[in-house]
Amino acid sequence: MNIVVPIATVVMIGPIFIALLLFGIPSLARRRLLGVVLLAFAIRLTLATGLEAFPRARIFHDDANGYERNSIALSRYWEGTGPPIIRSWAGMYNYGYLYVGGALCYLFGNYPLHLSAWNSLFGALSVIIVYRLAAALFHPAVAMRSALLMAFMPSMILWSAVAIKDPLMVLLVSSSLYLYILLRRRWSLIQSLVFAGLVIAIFFIRFYVTYYIVMSIVATVIMGRARDGLNPGRNLLVLAALLGVVALSGLGRDFSEGLEGAHLDRAASFRVGMANTANSGFARDLDVNSPSGLAMALPLGLAVLFFGPLPWQMKGTLPILMLPEMLFWWSLTPSLFRGLRFAARHAFARVSPVLVFCASLSIFYAITLGNVGAAVRQRAQIFVFLFVFVALGQYLKECRRRGIDPSLLLRPQVRP
Repeated sequence: MNIVVPIATVVMIGPIFIALLLFGIPSLARRRLLGVVLLAFAIRLTLATGLEAFPRARIFHDDANGYERNSIALSRYWEGTGPPIIRSWAGMYNYGYLYVGGALCYLFGNYPLHLSAWNSLFGALSVIIVYRLAAALFHPAVAMRSALLMAFMPSMILWSAVAIKDPLMVLLVSSSLYLYILLRRRWSLIQSLVFAGLVIAIFFIRFYVTYYIVMSIVATVIMGRARDGLNPGRNLLVLAALLGVVALSGLGRDFSEGLEGAHLDRAASFRVGMANTANSGFARDLDVNSPSGLAMALPLGLAVLFFGPLPWQMKGTLPILMLPEMLFWWSLTPSLFRGLRFAARHAFARVSPVLVFCASLSIFYAITLGNVGAAVRQRAQIFVFLFVFVALGQYLKECRRRGIDPSLLLRPQVRP
């Protein structure tokens, strides 16, 4: 039952969410995307089941056990059969995923596999969101290739098959930026409220990411131009709706307290802790509080974040197991830079929310992440968008090889 009930639950409910997210996509693309999503879902669910059946294979995710135990404990507290797992949430952040796990166990039974099984679904749903986001920016062919990369990149499969918060974070972040891209073109009160709800959900799961989403809104208010079909007034409406929902929900104090705590001293302390308590820690002596330390930490952190584990960090079993994917990802680097350069030159206003978000969050992670393992996991929130530019870069090369006008790639499926 530990395996049967969670699998049966997500298999019965999952297709409903998949169908809802596929609604409105043109029929030919929808049929192809459906096959990709179902295969991605099946692979993730199979891996999640295997890791549950063979616990000794859990070498990638030590904290998954804690999420599972605490989710079951929270469920039992709600059922009245167990004590509270904590007396007060005051002053605490990032406990939202614990509530998600507790709700799943409360609704469907106290089985640890619920978290991994639903993460498999979240990973599959993210494939659809990546397609929709890319189709709102570029040609549908770019969108489909972006979805394929998201569906079958090994690390994306792995992190979507274990009980950690990252799969849900990827789904929420990509969905919120997708909705914001739509709202920049056509105002909708319902979509604005959904967008605000997604941002609030992100705050409770990984609070600091919220500020980078808000930063992307503020930056694009400045950069948006009416002649691009991106009226800055719509951006202000989105920001006003977000701030209004935050104020009405009583979360304004939590948001401001979290922002006050996001200073460089705290980042430096966090980085030292991560570097010194993990086997994959690097540059343990760097002090990001000093200008010289920050100047050294930033390029090294970005290199590890985007391309780690680097060759000299291939120590132990885990980095070696990741080597095939890293070789593949390194081979995609020319396409990534080609796509980024083309998008920045010819569609900057359109892609600015994604670029600002990725750039700002990447700098934050480069400064604060002190071990390779954390960087490899948390970069999923950035890679989900980089896949779009990789796909764009690959099609740019194909267009030039065949003599096709590359401006055709700038024709999105979703028009202003």
